[in-house]
Parts: sequence; C-alpha cells; structure tokens
Amino acid sequence: MEPKARRAFENEHGVEVSLFGLVVSRKESWLACSPDGIFLTSITSIAAFDYSVLKCRTHENEAVLLEIKCPFSRRGQTLTTDPLLPYLQKNDALELRKKHTYYAQIQISLYALELQQCWFYVYTEADSLTIKISRDEEYLAEAIPVLRECYFAKYLTCLKEYYNT
Repeated sequence: MEPKARRAFENEHGVEVSLFGLVVSRKESWLACSPDGIFLTSITSIAAFDYSVLKCRTHENEAVLLEIKCPFSRRGQTLTTDPLLPYLQKNDALELRKKHTYYAQIQISLYALELQQCWFYVYTEADSLTIKISRDEEYLAEAIPVLRECYFAKYLTCLKEYYNT
C-alpha cells in the first residue's frame, strides 16, 4: 500500500519523492533511519539534490522527509471522522501527538538526516491527510543523549555478553 500512497502523495503535492533505504547519520554513526522518502519543496528538478549528504545544493529548495502511514483499521474510510486515529489530535488543526512513537520516529529521523521538516502523510484509498512537522530541538536535546546512553551502555554491553558466551 505504501508505494500507492507515495504516488498519491506525489500527485497531490506536485513533487517527486526519492527513495534511499537505510541512511546512517553523519553525526552519530550508531544512529540510522529508513525514510519513506525525501523530496524537495520546489518544482526544481530532483537533480539539484545531493544524495551523498542529503542536502540541497541551492538555498531555494528545502529537502523534506516524507513519513507515510496507511492505517489498516481505516482502509477505505475517511480519516477525519471520529474516533480519530490514536496518533492524531485535533487542536486548531489536526496534529501528531507528541507522546506517540511516530513523533519520536520522525524527530530521530530528522536528526539523523539533518533535515528541518517532515510531511506526515496518512493515506487510505478513500482519503488522505498531510501534517507538516518541524524539527523539535527541545525534544531532540532530551532524546538523543538518552538514546546514546542506551545504545553504548546497554545495547553494546548486551551484544558483547551475547557473543562472548
């Protein structure tokens, strides 16, 4: 369903989404993400995109992370009817709940990719919605040290113990 959603997103927003697979952070080589796609906010050719560093060569374009969700529980239904999906909340507009794991996933991906914005795209065959999410430096200032500590103090220790037995 995700490839179909990606094509729908491209048509809806007039952009070309590029796929990358697993991307390892240049700042934190222990951290990686697998983006659903990255696109440029302008209509400029994707050739202006520098794939090696995930940065635009011109300041006119901004590279944006695309995160796609295709909720099976809502297949064929509209997305804004009650009850809302558990990861959405309605204030002035629909937004992603900051305490949901998708928010963490997006923020860590933005950090790893060194990007500033994500477009969170929720798709069913009957409906779609896009929520723009900015990089949250305050969130990352708390999350990255915790992840780093967990990785080096706990995860690597467990791996070492596992392979030394």
